[in-house]
Amino acid sequence: MINRLLRKLRSHAEPAGLPLTGHPPSDQIPQLDTLSDAELERLNELLPWSSWVTDGAGRRFGNRFSPNKRVAPEEIPDPRIVELDRRVGLADKKVLEIGYFEGNHTIALCGLAHQVVAIDSRIENVAKTLIRCAMANQFPAVYCVDVESGSYDYSCDVMHHVGVLYHLRDPVAHLAAALPQVSTALMLDTHVAPDSEALEEEAGV
Repeated sequence: MINRLLRKLRSHAEPAGLPLTGHPPSDQIPQLDTLSDAELERLNELLPWSSWVTDGAGRRFGNRFSPNKRVAPEEIPDPRIVELDRRVGLADKKVLEIGYFEGNHTIALCGLAHQVVAIDSRIENVAKTLIRCAMANQFPAVYCVDVESGSYDYSCDVMHHVGVLYHLRDPVAHLAAALPQVSTALMLDTHVAPDSEALEEEAGV
């Protein structure tokens, strides 16, 4: 499927590339460097990207979430993943990534761990992560799963759990289902609001 998509991309001719300067290039996504400016521009237009990295020439792959959110390129590997590997040693570990978003962390985990299984609730994130990982020559097991339901098999050595809890209606129940199936370590990163600053939406979340 990815090969068909890439062949389709190469059949389109767009007038301009997307050079950016002043950002550190990534050497983690080598296939980007083989794309022409037109192909990369077309790839950036195909999906609603909300994060971005740069290739070896400083060209943008992906997009900003908004004019003032995710305005800088993602770092691959993320320093938190580097520290996780230093502490627990991922080389012989199965890592379960909860909420892979657009695959930037997935790429780094694949480069360090023995096995990576990634789950996310949004189908558009499946497409974006598969494409981004393929560009990095990484091929994790990527699934679209209702993370909220708690029905997924969470068994793993290490769980990577970043930016997910505040999207869930019952984060405590989610963790209660997931954590007993983690044998070695959990990396958990989330936002916490004190009661005085908590906001409620119409749905009661």
